[in-house]
Amino acid sequence: MTDADMLAQEKAQYFPQDPTSEPFPFHSTDPKVTASVQVPLKVEVERRKRLFSNQDITLLLGSEGVTRSMLAEAFGTDAKIPLRMLDDRDLEPRTWSEWLAAGEEGAAFKFLPARAFCVKARSWRPCKVVERKAEDDTYTLKWADTHETETLPRLAVMFLGEDPFVFAKRVSGALQA
Repeated sequence: MTDADMLAQEKAQYFPQDPTSEPFPFHSTDPKVTASVQVPLKVEVERRKRLFSNQDITLLLGSEGVTRSMLAEAFGTDAKIPLRMLDDRDLEPRTWSEWLAAGEEGAAFKFLPARAFCVKARSWRPCKVVERKAEDDTYTLKWADTHETETLPRLAVMFLGEDPFVFAKRVSGALQA
């Protein structure tokens, strides 16, 4: 093992709920940042990673007026209109092919670390997104703590490389539409 490999292994991120799990793909939690004249790109990426990782999506949604019961109703099986029909796609930070590239390790897609809303528990839980079904824009994921598989709509899944402030506004806007 080279020094670079050992350093990468030390810096690897894991879900604390599942210490036996494999490390996140290297760039899977990097936020999308465009080049800036004022700050080097790597510095800005690291700043945003730290800012985003310290945010609680439940509190951000609460500040937008969104409660857990509203989310449970919107993502539950009894929803009258799928929330994806009211989603503002302009707030999507990356295309699916860009997300796939972020979740690659070597030449193969591993997974994307995320937080998803669990309707049963009425809470945001850490998970690994392993697949997307394009026809209905749903995501197959594995919960980090139980390893159970579930399929959820896009607005119930916030990738760790995604801006949580924009995501909260996106979910709030869809619920209010």
